[in-house]
Amino acid sequence: MPIREDNRETGKRHQRDLQVITLFFFGLSAGLSALAIVAEPIFDALMWEDAWAEWTTFFAFLLAGILGCQTLLASYRRSGDRRVLLEPGPAVLGLVTLFCLLAAGEEISWGQRLIGLRPPELFQQLNFQQELNFHNILHYLISPRLIVLLICLAYGTLLPMLNPMLGNSNRNGRPRWLAASAPHMILVPWFALTGLVYWFRPIFMSTEAAELMLGLLLLTDVYLRIRVLQGPSARLRSLATTWTGILLGLPLLLGLVVNPIVDPLLYGPDPQRVEQALEELQLLANDLSENDWINPGISRDGDLYDSRIYYAVKQQWLYFDETGNYFNKRDIQIDPGEIMRLNYFLDPWNNAYWIRMQGEQPVWLYSFGPNRRLDTILSDADGIPTPDQIAGDDVGVWLPPDGSERQP
Repeated sequence: MPIREDNRETGKRHQRDLQVITLFFFGLSAGLSALAIVAEPIFDALMWEDAWAEWTTFFAFLLAGILGCQTLLASYRRSGDRRVLLEPGPAVLGLVTLFCLLAAGEEISWGQRLIGLRPPELFQQLNFQQELNFHNILHYLISPRLIVLLICLAYGTLLPMLNPMLGNSNRNGRPRWLAASAPHMILVPWFALTGLVYWFRPIFMSTEAAELMLGLLLLTDVYLRIRVLQGPSARLRSLATTWTGILLGLPLLLGLVVNPIVDPLLYGPDPQRVEQALEELQLLANDLSENDWINPGISRDGDLYDSRIYYAVKQQWLYFDETGNYFNKRDIQIDPGEIMRLNYFLDPWNNAYWIRMQGEQPVWLYSFGPNRRLDTILSDADGIPTPDQIAGDDVGVWLPPDGSERQP
């Protein structure tokens, strides 16, 4: 009788956890959608690179990876046999855990922007973001968008739906690997929604919201896998069971507080390099003005172009050659690393220089500044910012249509 009562209580607790999960993802999806509709500037600011969404995504993947590693280690210690990790349940958990750890590192470019690391030249040439991550190089082999779509629709949606259709393994020999691989059915609608939003991109920055959802979904997937494995310690099972809401909400909270905590520790006023960035941006502006090196089609089509300068050159939106003032600056450089920085249009903090231009409006050339994070968040409808709109420590110069340069 006590065993039955214990099982009954465990079942009730599990059902409460599933209700919490459903309410969490419903509330998060509804909240993000409402914010995108009624307060798009706030939504864009939250979704931007190195803002709340990216850090939340990072912490969701990281927490999933940590929990997965701890669970697998506990399973091995309890059995004392490595072969236990090759069982379907632990093996699938291991694969999901590995993906989450890799995704966490990729999400923040392995800390490159945090410490101002200059990515190797290979990443400058092949990665359109000019950052230390691999997923933007994968597009030469397979689209990263397609990988995310397959994770959401094949792994997160189709696999759980096929699992019960094949019946009980005791009756028809359903493969144990299929049963162990399928995420919980409770996650199916949220995986499907995430995949569709990521693929179709219904609104600006919606892919960032989809990545945030994917990180939290895989965290939940890992959590639910821990619940059914025999290997995890009772303490870890109890922690995951009791604190379901905290487990899901923790990445959201960490995403909010990380920048206020990190900024004073890693960044601060950097007047010497700010002056250097302004000097180099002015040289770039002079070259574009004096030589008419902006593709004339840009002013005619009236579309907004907001791009890294190196990428804009590769797309033939801009043109620079060895006769320009900017590239002549290399002649006085001694450090080969500095020459490479100039060749790939990197600022003194090893982030890309950017250009924002639209029709006949002034052209804005800019750097993210000492904090290596864009603070001046604008929607496509906002066009080119004025000096009064510049936020944070962003630095830049303007190139008006008449060819004169305006300092910030």
